[in-house]
Amino acid sequence: KLERYVRPSLTLDVTLSQDREQILRRILGIHHLTTLSICNSSLSSVPPDIGSLQRLSRLSLRLNCLAHLPAEITLLASLQELDVSINQLRSLPPSIGNLVSLRTLDASHNQLTALPQPSFSSLQLLVSVDLGDNHFADESAAGGGGAGNGLDQLSALRSLHLVNLDGNVNLLHPARYSRSVEPGPSRGGGGG
Repeated sequence: KLERYVRPSLTLDVTLSQDREQILRRILGIHHLTTLSICNSSLSSVPPDIGSLQRLSRLSLRLNCLAHLPAEITLLASLQELDVSINQLRSLPPSIGNLVSLRTLDASHNQLTALPQPSFSSLQLLVSVDLGDNHFADESAAGGGGAGNGLDQLSALRSLHLVNLDGNVNLLHPARYSRSVEPGPSRGGGGG
């Protein structure tokens, strides 16, 4: 029978208001979720149970009050899109490189100062990363000699076509790391 070969997928888009924790616990019990969007909900933490959503391919936690992400979020091996923009994140999980399927990361409008090293360079399928409007600074401005901002890892990501670092006021040379590769024909194709 066809039902045997068709796997159901479920997309859930919620705005949490009252009884946030109870509702979130129930949501995290729906193990066949493929897309989860919890935006504009004043969410201050994500339970470690998020790691049990093994089929999740898209996760949006945009416009909340998150100061950190649980390490368990990096157990989501099927995750392709992660949007944690417009939060209060000061760092990304050190093991973010475990998200081997990740293609799009939007961590803009946070308080990030560095990318996890060397883990971030493991995101070899990453196509687009938005780190705009954070607190990245040039390594020389950060005092030099330290671990640095980790942005040099971006050059190791061969699939990466779009990098946005706009709005990082202490990053004097964002173009050093930014790139935008537009698909299509190259310039200079004649005509006249």
